[in-house]
Amino acid sequence: MKRRNTEYTFYDSFNSDDEYLEMLEAAIEASEIGYLISDAEGKVIKVNQAQINITGQVPSYNVGRNMREVEIEDQSPSATIMVCETLKPVKIEQNLVNGRSYLVYANPYFDSEGKLKYVLSNLLDTTEINKTKESLEKIKNDNIRLNMQLQQLQNKMDPQSNKIIHQSRIMRQLLLLCDKVAQFDSNVLLQGESGVGKERIAEYIFEKSNRSRKPFVKINCASIPEQLMESELFGYEAGSFTGAAGKGKKGILEYAQEGTLLLDEVSELAVPLQAKLLRFLQEGEFFRVGGTKPITTDVRIIAASNKELETLVSEGVFREDLYYRLNVIPIYVPPLRERKEDIPLLAGYFAKQFNEKHNLKKSFNIEAVNKLLEFSFRGNVRELQNTIERILVLSENDMIRETDVTNFIKGIENEILEEETLSLKEIMQKYEMRILKQYLEKYKTQENVRKILKVSQSTISRKFDLYKIKT
Repeated sequence: MKRRNTEYTFYDSFNSDDEYLEMLEAAIEASEIGYLISDAEGKVIKVNQAQINITGQVPSYNVGRNMREVEIEDQSPSATIMVCETLKPVKIEQNLVNGRSYLVYANPYFDSEGKLKYVLSNLLDTTEINKTKESLEKIKNDNIRLNMQLQQLQNKMDPQSNKIIHQSRIMRQLLLLCDKVAQFDSNVLLQGESGVGKERIAEYIFEKSNRSRKPFVKINCASIPEQLMESELFGYEAGSFTGAAGKGKKGILEYAQEGTLLLDEVSELAVPLQAKLLRFLQEGEFFRVGGTKPITTDVRIIAASNKELETLVSEGVFREDLYYRLNVIPIYVPPLRERKEDIPLLAGYFAKQFNEKHNLKKSFNIEAVNKLLEFSFRGNVRELQNTIERILVLSENDMIRETDVTNFIKGIENEILEEETLSLKEIMQKYEMRILKQYLEKYKTQENVRKILKVSQSTISRKFDLYKIKT
C-alpha cells in the first residue's frame, strides 16, 4: 500500500499496512451507516453489518454478485449501476417490501489514471430518521405544552405580574441588557417595527430603575398636533396664546420630575421642537411657551421609534445632534418573526386575558399552537394579541384546533391580498365591518358589542350607521 506524499497523514500513526486495514475494517463494521462497495463493473466486494440491518438482506444476497442482477431481481434501480454508467455521484431512495425505506448515496472512486476503480455506497435508514424526527417533534410539542402550563401557573400565582412574556434567547439577551441599562440615567433609544413592544420595554427599564417610585410619563409624538405639542411638552404661561388657561399650565417635563419620560414615535417630532428638546437634553432646562424664566427638571428620557432615525438624519428630516443625544444607549427590539419561540407563551397569556375579559373557557390544542408558528405576524405582538382575541371570540368550540387558526388567519390574509386595488383605509373598513357583523351575530345587541369592544355609544352607533349594519 502506497503512503501519500504529504508531511503527515492519518495513515502515519499506524505501524503497518495490516494494522491500518484492521482499523478501516473495524470502523466500517462499527458504523451505523450502511456500506456497500463494488468494483468498476458493479460486482459487490463488501457490505457491512449496518447495510445488512437496514436492508434485511443476508451478505450472500449482494456480495459476489453484480448489482445489475440484483437490479433486475428487485425490479428497482441500483445507485451502484448508475454510478458505473455515468461516473457521477448518485442519490436515490429505495423502498423495501416490508414498508421500510432508505437513502443511498453512491460515489465513484477513481485510480491514479482517472479510471473508475470502486463504487462506494452509503445507506441511511430513513425509517429510523423519521422515527427520530417524530420523537423530536413530540419532545418539542411537550416542551410547548409544558411552557404553556408553566405560564398559566405563573399567571395564577402572580396575576398582576408585569413581566415580559418570553422564552427566546434573543429576548433573554435583550432583557439582560435592559437590566444593566436601568441602573443608569443615560438616555435610551428603542428602535424596532410597529407592534414589537417598545413601550413595554420602556416600562420594564423604568420598573427596574431607581426612579421606579417616581412618575413614568408617556407621550406619543405622532398623536398630538404640532401646534399643541410644544405647550404639552414644555407647558405655557398665563395668556401666552388665545385659549390658554388663566394661571398657565405645567408641561409634561415638569410632571415627570425625577421620573422617566417616554417619547414614543419621536421621529414624528417637528423640527422646531427637535431644537427645543435638544436644548433641554444639553442644558437640563427649558422655557414654557411665553415664559422668560428657565425651568430645571431632572428627567430621564427614553425615546422610541419604528423608523430608522439614522436614515431620517441622512434625509434631513431629523436633527443629527438630537439623534446622537437620544442614541446614547441604542436598543433594538426584534420582530416576532425573529423570536417565534415566544409565540406559544404569548398565545397562552393572551388567551387567559381574553377568556377572563369575555367570560370564556377556551384553549388551544398543541396542533393549533404549532400552526400559529407558521405565520409571520407582520404586526408583531400587537397583531398576535388581536389574532388570539379574534380566534377566541369567533371560534365555535372551547378547544381551538388547527383548522380554526387557519380559517381565522389565512382567510383574512387571502382576502386582503385579493383586494389589491383597495386603499389601506378601504381594506381596514372592510375588515372592521366584518368584525362588527360577526360580533353582533354572536352577542346579539349593539350595546353588548359596544361593551365587548370597549368603545363609546356614539362611536358604535356611528360605525353601525356607516356600514349600514341593522340590529
